[in-house]
Amino acid sequence: MVKKLIFILTIFTSINSFGQTTLFSLKTIDFSKHEKWGPNQSNYSQFGVGYGFIVGSAEKYINIKDANATYITLNLRYKKKLNNVFAFGFDIFHNANTYQIKQINGKVFPDTLNHFKEYVNESDLGTGIFIRINFYHFNNSKRGNYLGNFIDLGISGSWVYSLYQSTTNKINMLKIKEITRGFDFFNKYYYSAFFRFGIDKTSIFLATRLSNLLKSTNTFPDLPPFSLGMEVSF
Repeated sequence: MVKKLIFILTIFTSINSFGQTTLFSLKTIDFSKHEKWGPNQSNYSQFGVGYGFIVGSAEKYINIKDANATYITLNLRYKKKLNNVFAFGFDIFHNANTYQIKQINGKVFPDTLNHFKEYVNESDLGTGIFIRINFYHFNNSKRGNYLGNFIDLGISGSWVYSLYQSTTNKINMLKIKEITRGFDFFNKYYYSAFFRFGIDKTSIFLATRLSNLLKSTNTFPDLPPFSLGMEVSF
């Protein structure tokens, strides 16, 4: 009986000791180093939504009602990491731009009539390429699997597939809304340069058109070319 008890205690002690040895010999493995897709990995893709304002000098460009030229953008972005500092990538995006035209004497765009309210709506599809600089790494190279702090510098090209005028007028206490299409005073394509400052998945976006949206043969100036807004990615 005593021998059996000693044997059982010996086996139990051996198993317990073995379990403890195995448990304490475990090492934490950073699986992120073996992943190919992720915010701080070799490849990364994300969907983004942005909103902002379109601005420009009233003396040089078509007169827009203050703070009433806006854009909404949807984009799909791919980023390829080169090293801890540099990356490059491309965007595919859709922009919906709305300009509220200021009703003043001598107005010439898109017509010479004054309305109660008037908008020009432009929609385009485009693609862009960019170079990314991750400046967080200048101080700390171990930011984890996050986008970190970065600056993007890029260029893009857009195809304008829709441009129309929307007006509202009051006649005998009634509001009459009209939409006019078929204008030929705009270019089908334009290109831009952009700058993006990001903190992880939130960024500030600045852009300027490098070519005219409206044809240079028109008797009126171009629409404002500068965009400023914010973007959130998922």
